Amino acid sequence: MEITRIRAEISKIDLQIIHLLQKRFQLIPQLVKIKQNDHLPIFQPEREQEMFEHYSKLAQEYGLNPEFVHDLFALIIIEMKNQQRIKSINQGKKHASMPDSSKK
Repeated sequence: MEITRIRAEISKIDLQIIHLLQKRFQLIPQLVKIKQNDHLPIFQPEREQEMFEHYSKLAQEYGLNPEFVHDLFALIIIEMKNQQRIKSINQGKKHASMPDSSKK
C-alpha cells in the first residue's frame, strides 16, 4: 500500500531528526565549559541573529517556508539555552563543592 510506505519513510526521517537533536544536545556540556572558560554569556544575540539569517537562506534554498524554519530553530535554541543554564548551574555547584586544594 502506497500510504503505508510513505508513512514508514516519514517515521524513518522523524527518527533521524530525533537522533540529530540528541547529538546537538550532547554538545551542551562542552559548549558550557568553553563559554565559562572564555567568560562568554549563554545568550549571544549577535550569534543568534547570524544563525537565523543562515537558516532563512537555507530554507529558501531548499524551498521551505522561512518562517516555519525560524520558528522550529527558535524552539531548539530556547531549549539549548535552558539546558546550558542548567548545566552551567550544575557545573558551578560541582566546582563549589570541591575541596580548596582541587579548585586550583
